[in-house]
Amino acid sequence: VTDHQTHRQAPSRAVTACGIEHVLLSYYYMERDDIDGYSSLLDDNIVLDRPDTPLGSGRAGVARMLAERVIPRARYKLEQVIADGNHVVVAGGLSQDSGPFIPALERDFVDVFTLSETGMLSGCRRYYYLFPFHLAADLSLAGETLGLVPAIPL
Repeated sequence: VTDHQTHRQAPSRAVTACGIEHVLLSYYYMERDDIDGYSSLLDDNIVLDRPDTPLGSGRAGVARMLAERVIPRARYKLEQVIADGNHVVVAGGLSQDSGPFIPALERDFVDVFTLSETGMLSGCRRYYYLFPFHLAADLSLAGETLGLVPAIPL
């Protein structure tokens, strides 16, 4: 079995299982601000791509981002974990402390991890759920018509 995007052999089930453990531990370490523990799970060439921070690359670079609070501290509620080959997807919610690039808030997220051939975390791309703006506008106008909520200026 090969990974069609990279033309490499798909990892064994043991590597995928190890990767799942590393992903779950990454949230544990992040919540506890354990930068050394978190860094121990990362491939040397990790790429961290999140919409709320600058692109992080390399184990040392990502560790520096954590230490400098470029990546805001959060508390996670993991709701679903799906793994296949060298990818692990986690969906859940988070309560995020404020950071230099974003205020404190609660929201839903999805992280898509890529695993190295040894089960280390070699990539992570985060997605956030955002309430569709056009629906928010429709709801505010409907509420104003019914006298339920003040209108939000658009």
